[in-house]
Amino acid sequence: MEVKDEDKKLHDDGILDSLMGYKEWFHFLGTFFVDETPLSFMLGFPRSFTGMGAFGWIAFQKNQYSLVGNPDQDKDGFFDLQRIPVKFQTTTSGYELWYVAEPQPRNIYHGIIEGNYPHYALEIETPQVDIKMTMDIELDPCSVTTKEVFSWMPFEKRIASWFHSGDITMSLKGTVRGEDVTTSSRKNRGWYERMWSKIPVCWPSEWLWIMSHPETGAVLDLYIATSLGIRVRPLDECWLYINGKFHPFREYTAEFPRTLETAIREKKYPDIIGKEIHCEGRDGDNSFDLTAEITDFRQYEYKDYSARVKYVNFFFDTTGEAVIDGTATTLNGKGAAERAPMLYWWI
Repeated sequence: MEVKDEDKKLHDDGILDSLMGYKEWFHFLGTFFVDETPLSFMLGFPRSFTGMGAFGWIAFQKNQYSLVGNPDQDKDGFFDLQRIPVKFQTTTSGYELWYVAEPQPRNIYHGIIEGNYPHYALEIETPQVDIKMTMDIELDPCSVTTKEVFSWMPFEKRIASWFHSGDITMSLKGTVRGEDVTTSSRKNRGWYERMWSKIPVCWPSEWLWIMSHPETGAVLDLYIATSLGIRVRPLDECWLYINGKFHPFREYTAEFPRTLETAIREKKYPDIIGKEIHCEGRDGDNSFDLTAEITDFRQYEYKDYSARVKYVNFFFDTTGEAVIDGTATTLNGKGAAERAPMLYWWI
């Protein structure tokens, strides 16, 4: 896979050159430190034949700002809006993602992402938040990992593929509620993901993705997909990126406590904060054990004839330890997760 080429195009040919099952994903994430106070950012763009959606949010000083896709219109949002128009435009040097929303007459809020791998710029402008971010993927050594799923199948165009950044530095400038949040701290960390799939999902399935940025500068990634309650091993992925190298884990688990399951299902928001997700993995003598305590979260839901998907995004503080080639390293830091049960997503 030539990442620089894959990042510029859409993969809208579907399975067997039809649009059945076509879907893809853009995912941007960042944690900034403004005078040691964390500012968390997440923005996702799922796309399929029927259109493109967007959701995202910013959390700063115990205030949460929902950028798009906010189902709780009376809580934390910039404006009373459930769905927004989103346009994706390819260019010769990269791409642009942008949206324009009109929550009230004469008040137009907008956001834009400009990309030319491995550099990205993100800009958001609303009355409460006016910021610009830059993201740079480290390529020396290369911190990008790729995966082509079912690569053994005799199709010229792969059924599902993705790439992730292992190490991204970020800078931020602008204001939140009039407060200057400009920062270029070395502690700022980011994540970028591009994923495309041509598999229709017409039955209950789920994916769980967890990413942690330990204070050491390492990155831990974990991805588990299930279908009808059964893990789909070809879609699994777990690794620790440290000192410029990826160390994969063959066996790993992620445990949600039953009380967290109940709080999410019943939307008991205060009960979600402080709950813990526990993850562990092993590959030979290498291992890791991580506990993630939830500090913030956001829920979204998309439902129409083509898809019914519920997203939950978490931000958390992590503790734990990994042992790589006989050397122990702490996993204390910050991270994020996404859990997405879907009843169906067939196009």
